[in-house]
Amino acid sequence: MTLVGDYVDLSALLSVVLVSLAGGVGLVALFAFGIRALAAGQDEGRRGATTLAVLSFAVVVVGVGFGLYVLLSG
Repeated sequence: MTLVGDYVDLSALLSVVLVSLAGGVGLVALFAFGIRALAAGQDEGRRGATTLAVLSFAVVVVGVGFGLYVLLSG
């Protein structure tokens, strides 16, 4: 009887799962925060909320761009 650990590098698998969760959930949550901040900035006329929205969208774009770079670089 062979164990899964004989065929699969479990530490590498765990790191891939954690990075995928952090990237996927983190970017989606940050985008949702940006949408909420943008709505608050438009409804209440807050410039700070609009600035936070733009910054969060910029971080999301950088994160997606970095993910595409890593994926396509081979």
